[in-house]
Amino acid sequence: SSDVLGIKPGLRSNVSIADINHDGKNDYLTGNIRGGMMLFSDSAWRITSIPTSILDVVESKADLQVFPNPSRDQVFCRLSGGGATLEDAMLYDLLGESVSVQVNKGSDNTLSLSVKDVSAGIYIVRVTDVNGKSYQQKISVMK
Repeated sequence: SSDVLGIKPGLRSNVSIADINHDGKNDYLTGNIRGGMMLFSDSAWRITSIPTSILDVVESKADLQVFPNPSRDQVFCRLSGGGATLEDAMLYDLLGESVSVQVNKGSDNTLSLSVKDVSAGIYIVRVTDVNGKSYQQKISVMK
């Protein structure tokens, strides 16, 4: 569609979904053929400091591993490195809508999501650690 929340961002627009400001909410960045960009968010941004360069953005040492990918029945999430402990997980479709799935905590700092009742397609898994930091990964569900 050429319409995003009642706004027309321009010809050949694309959208990327990520938690850019690490507040646990989706942020949507659209780009168009002219090089224009617009930022939308599920929440108000609270800016405490503005990075002056890419080097000011601190990258997390923990990486989210989601497996198996693609999956049919169950997806496991684990953080490698960084020593963070997983707290919760959510599944989102590509429109940013949450998809109801059962989430279980494993004894080895692993979360599992049951995707057996989810339609085939591409989804975003977002997990949060005990410190409130969120991590995202794209997955494919096949039937």
